[in-house]
Amino acid sequence: MSVEALRETLEARGDLHRLRCEMRAAMLANQPVKNKALTPSDVIIGQLVEEYLTFLGYDHTLDVFRAERGGTSLPPGPGGAPPDVAPLLHLERTEDLPALFSLIQHYSEQE
Repeated sequence: MSVEALRETLEARGDLHRLRCEMRAAMLANQPVKNKALTPSDVIIGQLVEEYLTFLGYDHTLDVFRAERGGTSLPPGPGGAPPDVAPLLHLERTEDLPALFSLIQHYSEQE
């Protein structure tokens, strides 16, 4: 099999994208952690993004995001469940959608 055929096969199966993301996450994980102090708003925004990426199933992007973010997040919810950001923003959850959807819906209704 030629290199080009191998690349096309890996790309068609989604393996090439996954491998690139895994390599980026591994490289970021081995970088010194940035010592930037995050504000509570930074942590909440990061959690909104993380929840949204999880909802969309962007697992590889999420791995890179978590590695670059440095693992700073809200404490887990009951039973180790992902933290719920909606109550911190005084929002009611919209079905099983990420809090970001509720936030957008809340401010769209105020216009």
